[in-house]
Amino acid sequence: LGALTLAPPANRSVCDGYGARKVRVSCSQCPGDPFNSRTWSVLQCSATPLVPPVVPAGPTLIGTAGIVNVLLVVSDHNNHGLFAQVERVLNQLHLAGTRGMTPFVFLGRKVFASPDSCSVGENQYFEPAAGDNVWEYYFEQVSDFRLGLRALHGRRPRVLVADVDDARRHAIQRDRDAVVSYFRFDVYDDNLHQIRVRVRAMGARLLADWVRVRPPLRAEAA
Repeated sequence: LGALTLAPPANRSVCDGYGARKVRVSCSQCPGDPFNSRTWSVLQCSATPLVPPVVPAGPTLIGTAGIVNVLLVVSDHNNHGLFAQVERVLNQLHLAGTRGMTPFVFLGRKVFASPDSCSVGENQYFEPAAGDNVWEYYFEQVSDFRLGLRALHGRRPRVLVADVDDARRHAIQRDRDAVVSYFRFDVYDDNLHQIRVRVRAMGARLLADWVRVRPPLRAEAA
C-alpha cells in the first residue's frame, strides 16, 4: 500500500509487490510514488473485471478529494480452509478500517499469489454455479462497493490490494495483535496464554463489526 502507511510508525514491509515477499526495502526506497501515477497495474484473477472501466481521456481525479480508496480483500493461498481465509480477511478488514479505506471482500476462483509460488492456484471452495465470489456464498458483503462501479457515493473508486502478510504485520504494529490461528505448539506459558486471549478478543470484535452470515444460512441453522 506504500503511501497509505507512511505515517509514523512506518510499516517497512509494505513495498513487496506481486509476490516478491523475500525482498524487504524501506518505503522511501520504492521506485516513485504509485499514487502520482495516472495508470495502474492489477493482477487480473477473475473473469469479472476487478477494477472500474477506464475513464475516457480527460481531467484526472487522481490525488483529489474525488477519489475513494477501495481495499480488495483477498485470499493468498490455494490450500487454505474456509476459516483460514476468514482469518486473513479479518486482518485486511482491520487494515481498511484503520486506514480509512472501503473494503470489498473478493475470494475469487484464483488466489492472489505470485505465479511462481507454491500457494498459487484455485480457491478450493470455488463453484462456478454458485457465483464468482466465495465470500458471498456464506457471508454478506462488507460495504456497498461492487466490482465495476464507476462511482461510489459520487467519488471515483481506486482499487488497491495489500499483501496478506503485511495486513497482519500492520495490525500487530498498530494494535499489538493480529488475528492468527496457529501459535507454537511446544510451549504454553502465561505470556502465550495472554496473547491467545487478546487475539480471540480481537477476532471477536472484528467479526462483530464486519461479518454477517447470509440470511438463508442463518435461517437453515435456526
